[in-house]
Amino acid sequence: MRINRSKNDRELQNQMTTTATLYCQTVTSVLRDTYGRLRHGPEILARAVRASPRATRNWIDGTNAPRGAELIRLMAECDELRAEIDRLVEEEKCRKALQLTSDDADLDGVQNPHPSALELSPSTGSRMGLASSSLAIVPLSSSSAVRSGNDL
Repeated sequence: MRINRSKNDRELQNQMTTTATLYCQTVTSVLRDTYGRLRHGPEILARAVRASPRATRNWIDGTNAPRGAELIRLMAECDELRAEIDRLVEEEKCRKALQLTSDDADLDGVQNPHPSALELSPSTGSRMGLASSSLAIVPLSSSSAVRSGNDL
């Protein structure tokens, strides 16, 4: 029996798969850079995060990714991993905010704004990418000038 799935369900599944893959690649990359070059790197990491050496070898090799409690201990142990996970969270927040802004425009009967019509304004006032720590989504009208984060 074939299950009919809507286009939105397929898109959500695709986004979840993409996010999971990005998470696994990020963890693998950071752990490989930090512990992969050490002679007993997996064993050192296993001792630090109270996991088995085989599990940590799988994380470094990219075979598996750590689960919740393991990820928390890893982030407490490895500042580089914490920074990368924080960056992924911020990117996902921005992506979700842009999608919600786009959906709201559809509901109001207004065409979706062109991606360049949305400004990502960090609180520092300078333009930065999605990896910034505090971003505000500011829809721009055709007559308004680009605002800095201080105008929010």
